[in-house]
Amino acid sequence: MRSFSLQCRSMPEFLQPVPAIQAFDRLARLLVVLKQNALPPPEESRFLKEQLLAQAAVLESSPDTVHLTRQAQAAGLLCGALDGGRLYLEEKPVLDFVAPSRLWLEEIQELTAVADQYWRGLDIASLHQQSVYARQENLKTESENLEVLTGADSQQIRRQFSETFRIAYGVGLLDSALAFLFLKQ
Repeated sequence: MRSFSLQCRSMPEFLQPVPAIQAFDRLARLLVVLKQNALPPPEESRFLKEQLLAQAAVLESSPDTVHLTRQAQAAGLLCGALDGGRLYLEEKPVLDFVAPSRLWLEEIQELTAVADQYWRGLDIASLHQQSVYARQENLKTESENLEVLTGADSQQIRRQFSETFRIAYGVGLLDSALAFLFLKQ
């Protein structure tokens, strides 16, 4: 398997695997687009999460770790931005999704709850500090995946790619909070 076969009908260009720094730049552009235009249907994020987690659940090996890492990051950033738009622009809850693992579902739901309940009350400096930390963690993911996944068993491979998605999802949510709660266009 060279890559995840992920689809997002309304924003496929944001799923292209690129290095993390480029993905962060692309995320900034995405947030501007989301703020200026109508958000895609909430099912887009749910469908993308279900695709990635289902495909990660059946990975047996990681022949192209960098490519898969970048795709998981792209999907996490996009889902985080879409769900952040839903939370902060539409002020609606994020749709539940089906995950092959209860733990994955709980981790994403917990992160979304933090974004909805805690980050709204933070000041811009605190949110920015958390975003910087999350970005640093995301930057480490690519090199860590190369180390961790060399010779890893299938369970560890699946866990690492879902963690890559989760970290990027947090960055997408954090940057959404900054863009939609504080920054005026």
